[in-house]
Amino acid sequence: MIMIDLDLMMFKRRIELPELAQLTGIAPASLAGLCRGSHPSIRLDLLDRLCETLQCSPADLLVRIEEAPRVRLH
Repeated sequence: MIMIDLDLMMFKRRIELPELAQLTGIAPASLAGLCRGSHPSIRLDLLDRLCETLQCSPADLLVRIEEAPRVRLH
């Protein structure tokens, strides 16, 4: 599973959610959802705005997490 690790980058850049929302034009509720991991996807234009504002690359925001193997029941 791929997750967006926005919290860590915001911490590293010392930026709070309201300021990031203002700088990117992304709604605070949407950013909060990305921080909580409750959004299953992100549009590339939003990812680009985040990267531009936070001066990072997509690889700095996207993290792949191993999921537990699924058990098949026969």
